[in-house]
Amino acid sequence: MCTDPIIEELHQIRDQLAAQFNYDIYAIVADSQARQYEYEDHPVVSFSPKLISPEEKSIAEIKERVSELIDKEKTTGLSVEETAELDDYLQLEYLWRLAKARAHRSQHLAKI
Repeated sequence: MCTDPIIEELHQIRDQLAAQFNYDIYAIVADSQARQYEYEDHPVVSFSPKLISPEEKSIAEIKERVSELIDKEKTTGLSVEETAELDDYLQLEYLWRLAKARAHRSQHLAKI
Protein backbone atom coordinates (compact mmCIF):
# COMPACT_ATOMS: atom_id res chain seq x y z
CA MET A 1 0.00 0.00 0.00
CA CYS A 2 1.32 3.40 -1.01
CA THR A 3 1.27 6.10 1.65
CA ASP A 4 0.90 9.77 0.90
CA PRO A 5 3.29 11.90 3.01
CA ILE A 6 0.81 14.78 3.12
CA ILE A 7 -1.95 12.54 4.44
CA GLU A 8 0.46 11.06 6.97
CA GLU A 9 1.40 14.55 8.16
CA LEU A 10 -2.27 15.53 8.47
CA HIS A 11 -2.94 12.41 10.54
CA GLN A 12 -0.01 13.24 12.82
CA ILE A 13 -1.28 16.79 13.31
CA ARG A 14 -4.80 15.47 13.98
CA ASP A 15 -3.47 13.04 16.58
CA GLN A 16 -1.36 15.74 18.28
CA LEU A 17 -4.30 18.12 18.37
CA ALA A 18 -6.63 15.47 19.77
CA ALA A 19 -4.10 14.55 22.47
CA GLN A 20 -3.57 18.23 23.33
CA PHE A 21 -7.28 18.50 24.18
CA ASN A 22 -7.53 15.08 25.80
CA TYR A 23 -9.59 13.82 22.82
CA ASP A 24 -12.46 16.15 23.77
CA ILE A 25 -14.15 17.11 20.51
CA TYR A 26 -15.93 20.06 22.14
CA ALA A 27 -12.64 21.49 23.35
CA ILE A 28 -11.08 21.03 19.91
CA VAL A 29 -13.98 22.82 18.22
CA ALA A 30 -13.95 25.63 20.79
CA ASP A 31 -10.24 26.14 20.19
CA SER A 32 -10.72 26.15 16.42
CA GLN A 33 -13.52 28.68 16.69
CA ALA A 34 -11.47 30.92 18.95
CA ARG A 35 -8.43 30.76 16.65
CA GLN A 36 -10.38 31.49 13.48
CA TYR A 37 -10.74 35.13 14.56
CA GLU A 38 -6.96 35.52 14.63
CA TYR A 39 -7.12 35.56 10.85
CA GLU A 40 -10.05 37.92 10.30
CA ASP A 41 -8.04 40.11 7.94
CA HIS A 42 -7.16 37.11 5.74
CA PRO A 43 -9.63 35.89 3.14
CA VAL A 44 -11.00 32.49 4.07
CA VAL A 45 -12.78 31.90 0.80
CA SER A 46 -11.52 33.40 -2.42
CA PHE A 47 -14.28 31.93 -4.56
CA SER A 48 -15.47 34.26 -7.25
CA PRO A 49 -17.76 32.68 -9.81
CA LYS A 50 -16.93 33.75 -13.31
CA LEU A 51 -19.83 32.31 -15.24
CA ILE A 52 -22.74 33.15 -12.96
CA SER A 53 -24.32 36.57 -12.87
CA PRO A 54 -27.24 36.46 -10.40
CA GLU A 55 -28.35 39.94 -11.42
CA GLU A 56 -29.10 38.62 -14.89
CA LYS A 57 -30.96 35.46 -13.86
CA SER A 58 -33.90 34.75 -11.62
CA ILE A 59 -33.84 31.88 -9.14
CA ALA A 60 -36.19 29.91 -11.39
CA GLU A 61 -33.85 30.41 -14.37
CA ILE A 62 -30.86 29.30 -12.31
CA LYS A 63 -32.66 26.17 -11.10
CA GLU A 64 -33.70 25.36 -14.65
CA ARG A 65 -30.14 25.84 -15.94
CA VAL A 66 -28.67 23.62 -13.21
CA SER A 67 -31.22 20.92 -14.02
CA GLU A 68 -30.31 21.14 -17.70
CA LEU A 69 -26.61 20.85 -16.93
CA ILE A 70 -27.10 17.87 -14.61
CA ASP A 71 -29.30 16.09 -17.17
CA LYS A 72 -26.80 16.76 -19.93
CA GLU A 73 -23.93 15.57 -17.72
CA LYS A 74 -25.75 12.27 -17.18
CA THR A 75 -26.65 11.75 -20.85
CA THR A 76 -24.31 13.30 -23.40
CA GLY A 77 -21.65 14.87 -21.23
CA LEU A 78 -20.65 18.49 -20.70
CA SER A 79 -18.21 20.76 -22.47
CA VAL A 80 -15.35 22.26 -20.48
CA GLU A 81 -17.27 25.54 -20.18
CA GLU A 82 -20.44 23.79 -19.03
CA THR A 83 -18.49 21.78 -16.48
CA ALA A 84 -16.99 25.00 -15.11
CA GLU A 85 -20.45 26.60 -14.99
CA LEU A 86 -21.94 23.63 -13.13
CA ASP A 87 -18.98 23.63 -10.73
CA ASP A 88 -19.63 27.31 -10.00
CA TYR A 89 -23.28 26.60 -9.25
CA LEU A 90 -22.37 23.66 -7.01
CA GLN A 91 -19.81 25.73 -5.12
CA LEU A 92 -22.38 28.47 -4.57
CA GLU A 93 -24.88 25.90 -3.33
CA TYR A 94 -22.29 24.51 -0.92
CA LEU A 95 -21.48 27.98 0.42
CA TRP A 96 -25.20 28.71 0.77
CA ARG A 97 -25.69 25.52 2.78
CA LEU A 98 -22.77 26.41 5.04
CA ALA A 99 -24.24 29.86 5.62
CA LYS A 100 -27.65 28.38 6.43
CA ALA A 101 -26.10 25.84 8.80
CA ARG A 102 -24.14 28.57 10.58
CA ALA A 103 -27.28 30.72 10.90
CA HIS A 104 -29.24 27.75 12.23
CA ARG A 105 -26.47 26.97 14.71
CA SER A 106 -26.34 30.61 15.86
CA GLN A 107 -30.10 30.63 16.43
CA HIS A 108 -29.85 27.36 18.37
CA LEU A 109 -27.02 28.68 20.55
CA ALA A 110 -28.92 31.90 21.19
CA LYS A 111 -31.78 29.88 22.67
CA ILE A 112 -29.50 28.12 25.13
